[in-house]
Amino acid sequence: MGGVDFETIGGIAGFLAAVWGVGRLLKTVGMSPVVGEILVGMVLGPKLANFVPLVEMGGSAAGDHRRLQAESGASELSLWVYLGIVGVTLLIAESGLHMDFETIKKVGPSAMGVATLGTTLPIAFAILFMWVLKYDVYPDGLSAGCSLAPTSIGIALKLLAEVKQLNSAMGQTIITSAFLDDIMSLVALAILMDLSKGNLTAWGVARPIVLCIVFIVVTGLGAYHVFPKAVPKLLGLLPPTQVTRSRTRGPREEVHLLLMFAVICVYCYIGSFVGSHLLGAFMGGMSFCKVPRSMMVWTAQMKRLNQWLIRIFFACTVGFSIPIDEMMSLEAFWKGMVLAAVPCILGKLVSGFWLDTRFIVGAAMMGRGEFAYLVAESARTTEYLGGSGDAKQYMLSNKAYASVVWALLTATVSAPFLFKYLLGRRFDHHIDKRATMSGITSPPGAGAGRTSLSFDTSRKANKYWKINICNEANAEPSEKFNINCQQLLLEGLMRHGLDVIGVEMSADNEHDYEVYEVIPLQCDRSIEGQADMFQPDYDILEDKIRREVEAVVAGHRAIEKWDVETQFEHLDGGPTSSLQLHNISFRNDPEYVKKVLTEYETSPTMHRVTSKDTGATPMMVALTIKEGENEGTDSPTPMQNGSRNGSSRGSSRSGSRNTSKTNLANGVNASDDNA
Repeated sequence: MGGVDFETIGGIAGFLAAVWGVGRLLKTVGMSPVVGEILVGMVLGPKLANFVPLVEMGGSAAGDHRRLQAESGASELSLWVYLGIVGVTLLIAESGLHMDFETIKKVGPSAMGVATLGTTLPIAFAILFMWVLKYDVYPDGLSAGCSLAPTSIGIALKLLAEVKQLNSAMGQTIITSAFLDDIMSLVALAILMDLSKGNLTAWGVARPIVLCIVFIVVTGLGAYHVFPKAVPKLLGLLPPTQVTRSRTRGPREEVHLLLMFAVICVYCYIGSFVGSHLLGAFMGGMSFCKVPRSMMVWTAQMKRLNQWLIRIFFACTVGFSIPIDEMMSLEAFWKGMVLAAVPCILGKLVSGFWLDTRFIVGAAMMGRGEFAYLVAESARTTEYLGGSGDAKQYMLSNKAYASVVWALLTATVSAPFLFKYLLGRRFDHHIDKRATMSGITSPPGAGAGRTSLSFDTSRKANKYWKINICNEANAEPSEKFNINCQQLLLEGLMRHGLDVIGVEMSADNEHDYEVYEVIPLQCDRSIEGQADMFQPDYDILEDKIRREVEAVVAGHRAIEKWDVETQFEHLDGGPTSSLQLHNISFRNDPEYVKKVLTEYETSPTMHRVTSKDTGATPMMVALTIKEGENEGTDSPTPMQNGSRNGSSRGSSRSGSRNTSKTNLANGVNASDDNA
């Protein structure tokens, strides 16, 4: 088989299975899978078991399946290492896709302050403590600081989602700070790579800063003003898309993904001259953050692939490179703990000291992810050309690298526990304060932070949203808001920290009507009168809902109208609804909701009447379909009733075939049947 033997294939399969299995095992017991993936790479890699095939590129003896021959015979990085770097590059680009300019406007000053301190303090502390620990201040100290500075956006998102604080003012401040922190860390990496050339002069330091600022400003303006108009107009020239359960299909999605890759590659190339290709990847992804459907297209095509590339990064790019002798030494361990305690943990913990949630914000930003390890690895493999003597010197020595890895691992493992502990203490403080103001005393033996007071944790949110969607009844299923679209919408809302607690459906001769009741998730321990920083930010959430609906309905010509209305009362059902699901939770029981919706949509018994004179009644599906009164074209529908179930105030964001010439997602003429 072209020179590839079974031993090579079996070795690759066994290695990937071990990486996945150990990571999954640690995740099951509540630990970060990153630790397991790095451990597998260390044990099975070339420096210990040498089990993994194709680890090295370069000249080798014939038949050695562990090496990949390079044509030039020169020593090259491993193919596994390259795959890991590609994975991190794509992940950085995806981080750019998550950027939200409206959120930055809202929490920008606080987030900028947290990000600035969260980047500069770890660098400053690292330089100081590397000097105290007898390492070279430059380049080891600066390289260690740049490695310890980046925050893991993924870990921050996960922590906030678990405690239902993703959409609170505090949560948005943390996420925005993490994004800005990464941009600053990318600039720091660009400076570090430029200094490796030996340009330790005033202009040598200032040059990459100036170039990075210019690059960020120019590409940022393009992301805000150019791409949101140009890309939809270009995609509007292509046929509409069919949405299926597992993927989006059609030329629009293919061209959309191709455009994203092209821009990311071009920006990476430019970024490599500015200082780092990763800065280009981030700005390339950010260029599409305001383009509708970009995140959906990217996730549908890249999610699984990138998950494996990131596993390979930790196991190979990081695991293979760790100097095991130095890493396992007592000196590397205790020095790593010192770096973990002060530059890595304390440097982030105090980054929001002036905020009311000071240490909670800092704890959420303590986690270190792929970017931090990549900076450390880049510094370890980048030669410092300004060194003295004939011996090669690198920006980060092996001994310093081992201590930095210990510090990063410690921060990654400890961040979730410290964040939840501080958040729990904060809520206990609010409960104790409220109890004191109400004249309630805790029972004897209730210690501080462990009050046994009981409060209602099912408090209603201040606002809800009602998503109304109107379909042409007799349109092709692929053009309608079908069951596949429903599931994409429900899962998309769940990713934004939202839950669907009510669904109503009805139909007449001409249209199908769907109504979804959406609420924000709140912390299980939320209480009346708690600080606004723990409350969901409703303005930001409404914008997320609107964009999620836009992304899902795009290309479905049978959808005549949709809108998102602010509500202050729950749906209460009505005679026009043939399907009523109330007091449900898609987040807690998604399979049940999917099952009911599927049965309703696919039932052989039509749930719409064929004539208003037939007197037929809506059908019943399972136990949640309530029998209503006669339906017909003269009966009011949920869309026609508008706010019949509650006073509708606030803003109403809508799109309509009859009232708008522009398709909301792709900018095409919605009244043109050939669009």
